[in-house]
Amino acid sequence: MDETIKNVMKSVFGFTTFISHQQRDGVIAVLKGDGDVFINLPPAGGKSLCYQLPAIISPQKTTIVFVRNNNVAQEHVNVFIGKNVNVNHIDSSLRPKKKLERVEQLKSGKSAASLIYIAISLCNKFWIKDLITSLGNNNLISTFVIDEAIYFSPNSLYFNKSSLHIFPLRKMFPNVPLVVLTACASQQIKHDIFNALSMNNPYEILGKKWILSNIHLRIKFKDIIPNPFEDLVESIEKFKKTVDNKFSGIIFCRTKEETIIVARELSQLNISTVSYNANMKNLDRKKHKSMWKVGKVSMIATTRDSAIGLDKPNISCIIHWSVPSSITEYYYEIGKARRNYGKAMCCLYFSIDDWMSIKKLTMGMSSYAYDNSEKMIQFCLSEECRHAMYLRYFNLAACSCRISCDWCDKRDDVEQSLQAFNHFQTQHRLLSISSQDTTGVNSQLGIYNLQNADNIIKKLRPQLRFYWYKNVTNALIKNYKVAICLNKKEMSIQNLCRLARNLEYCQLLSSYSRTTYIFAMSNMVCKLFFSFIFNKYLFFNIIT
Repeated sequence: MDETIKNVMKSVFGFTTFISHQQRDGVIAVLKGDGDVFINLPPAGGKSLCYQLPAIISPQKTTIVFVRNNNVAQEHVNVFIGKNVNVNHIDSSLRPKKKLERVEQLKSGKSAASLIYIAISLCNKFWIKDLITSLGNNNLISTFVIDEAIYFSPNSLYFNKSSLHIFPLRKMFPNVPLVVLTACASQQIKHDIFNALSMNNPYEILGKKWILSNIHLRIKFKDIIPNPFEDLVESIEKFKKTVDNKFSGIIFCRTKEETIIVARELSQLNISTVSYNANMKNLDRKKHKSMWKVGKVSMIATTRDSAIGLDKPNISCIIHWSVPSSITEYYYEIGKARRNYGKAMCCLYFSIDDWMSIKKLTMGMSSYAYDNSEKMIQFCLSEECRHAMYLRYFNLAACSCRISCDWCDKRDDVEQSLQAFNHFQTQHRLLSISSQDTTGVNSQLGIYNLQNADNIIKKLRPQLRFYWYKNVTNALIKNYKVAICLNKKEMSIQNLCRLARNLEYCQLLSSYSRTTYIFAMSNMVCKLFFSFIFNKYLFFNIIT
């Protein structure tokens, strides 16, 4: 059997050895098929191989793999293109007729597949139940696999109600082994997964090396950076000089609109970047992804549900343009740079805007989810080793990385940045003075420091905010250049950009609706514009 494993590993996956003893143990446990298996390995720890390899070695039966969305299914299927492995997937993007044709083929055995990937959103569909029932009754299912189990926990920010439909499917065939994969599951999340799937005493495989020592972690504060996009470009350019020509990176954004803004701005600043989000046409999305994968562009700006980077080995840069909701999510995403196993950079840009968004997201959720979001904020604002913080979060032995994060590498710079950010938030009186009580509603709403929560503008597109910020910036720069007065201070463009950001942000917090925000911003720009005309007219009179 060992010889067969080695031959398939090399011929299909191109590997000659396992990444770790735990990965090998996972493959052997799944091959035996004696019972349920729970595999918890770090990012890039080779979890998928633990079920893919056994499925290919024993193609007489089918392995049913449940994944979180269509993108993940497609990413997994792409791994096997051109490798003579019969893999299939069913997702919601298929036309109804095509779905039924594919299901009928799989049921009839004319298109027998070693692996079938199914998006969890389809698990309550009649035709999916019919497919699994048909395969199960004919004893053609070798294993049920759940590719990422964190979506089964109600205490997780990623909880997906569609995942609950998998349990009845599994219950129909209790003798079929269940393989559950995850990365960095806490004891609470693990308990939730076991309960949701009725896993009694599964064989557990736990990874050992959780520190991502090849990745240099750094945190920057948008609110005190004059032009965050220029700062981002500078960081990327500096890092590119330390790696080879195959440099590739991902920028994680909170919204679909942000991906477009980031891609456009970076491209204008000579960092080739494309956007990738669910609002794009399918052909455009495929084109952008292909351009990034083959190296025509170096960066791709995407949202967190895209599964980008699953099968790309040379990712050496991860940017968080908005803050993840938890340290688990952050760890999982920076782990994409671990596949490179060479030098990598991960930079997180934190702002009060992010702070507000995380608070809004966790309002009304469980105390566990809220506490996790608080720990993510503390991670951004703490003065200690970044690697030690996430290890301690997972209850693992933690010690200073010494050189692999900004705190250990350039502590003085981090302290100055934190001081400046604290001064900024104090100036604007945006955050509550005391954050000791993190359990009540008052502490959750305290971040806004407003008379009531209705002042928060809902569904305000970041594209619109960016548009007005640009207008205010241009108006301030024009005014400054033509202004003539005896006490005119020397101001850099960066200072004017910062002033524009502050003006826009203050206006955001004092507006009650999208309409009042637009009116106030347009009024501000108009005043600045007329001021510019007056200054220019005055300057013309003086010189003539």
